[in-house]
Amino acid sequence: MNTFASVRFIGDGGAKPYRNFSFSPITGSTPAATQSSTNNEADINLTQGTYIIQVEDANGCTATATLNVPDVKPLQVEIVDLEPCFTGGNIGRLQIKVTNGNGEYKFSKDGGATFENGSVAAGTSHIFEKPYRWYLQLL
Repeated sequence: MNTFASVRFIGDGGAKPYRNFSFSPITGSTPAATQSSTNNEADINLTQGTYIIQVEDANGCTATATLNVPDVKPLQVEIVDLEPCFTGGNIGRLQIKVTNGNGEYKFSKDGGATFENGSVAAGTSHIFEKPYRWYLQLL
C-alpha cells in the first residue's frame, strides 16, 4: 500500500519566480528537504504527519505555513448487482460505492481506457451498465 501523500506546493504573492520550496517534519517521518520550484510549484511525497512548509521567492524572502497530512485510509468499495446479467443477455447494472479511502476517485467501465465524467469521494457511488469490466483510479 502506498503510504505517501502527493502534495503540490503552490506559492502566492512575493516576487516570482519562486526559487524553492522546503519542508521539515514536526511529527512526520519524511526527512526534511528542499526542492527547486518548477513553474512556481513543487510536487513532494510526504508521509502522515505535520510539516513546516517554506517557500523562497526571487528576492530571497520566505513565507512559512504548517501542513497536516492525514493518515492513509485503505480503499474499500461496495458492489451491488442491481440487475444481474445472465449468459447471453445484454442487460445488467452494477452499483459501485467507495466506502473508505483518501481523496477522490474516477470510475471506468472499460478497464481504464476512458473514465466517467467527474469524480467521487468516499461515501458516494456510481452505476454501471453492462459491460462489467470496471476500474477505479485515485485522483
